Amino acid sequence: MGFFDKFKDFQNQISEIENSIYTNKKDFLEIYERTFNWKRKYLKELKN
Repeated sequence: MGFFDKFKDFQNQISEIENSIYTNKKDFLEIYERTFNWKRKYLKELKN
């Protein structure tokens, strides 16, 4: 394997890590948003 092949392989590994981080971040934000909305709805019902 030549230098450029190793470099390309390394670049692909970095892309996979970046994609994984992006996906996990999206999942976290979605869960956070749902929890926030649930809490807001629950507190609003408690006031009534």
